Amino acid sequence: TAEKEIKNWHKDWAAVSRRETLTDRRTGWCAGPALTSPKELREMLSVLKASKSRIEWFAVGPEYALATGDWLNPAEPYRDRMGSVSRSIAEYNMGPALRLAPFLVSRKSELAAEKRDWLVRSSKGSPLVVPGYSGDREMAYVLDVTHSEVIPHITRLFTVMRDQWGFRNFVLERVGDAAVT
Repeated sequence: TAEKEIKNWHKDWAAVSRRETLTDRRTGWCAGPALTSPKELREMLSVLKASKSRIEWFAVGPEYALATGDWLNPAEPYRDRMGSVSRSIAEYNMGPALRLAPFLVSRKSELAAEKRDWLVRSSKGSPLVVPGYSGDREMAYVLDVTHSEVIPHITRLFTVMRDQWGFRNFVLERVGDAAVT
């Protein structure tokens, strides 16, 4: 349950930081794969608020997207609701955040199908693969940040997430994957 998660989080925070919980840095909550719909989001936010945890930001996990890499294409429970998701988080006095791996691309994603020339390639010319994201068993591709269209694509992602959806914080994961040779 969420109450148990919160209690464990407080215990782990104290053990790792050796500080009073939440007194000297901005602290947030990263939702995991258990968060599968906006309804569950509101329930989780309600529990967090009731716990008086003073969490300053709340990040929706990468499962909101239809596929890794298709970050602007939300899965069905979130489709056309990302703006209301960020507003729901803000209503609980937490900064709306998203957790994502901006340089990873699922082999099943629309991006991989449409923009194959944006992927890092091996010396033999085939797209390079790395372990999948967030516990996926499948392998994933990596965006080639030296390709002239990739950085504008990443800029557009974050512009939409910030200006249209209303997210103000981002937890970037697997950024080092872009440094593959």
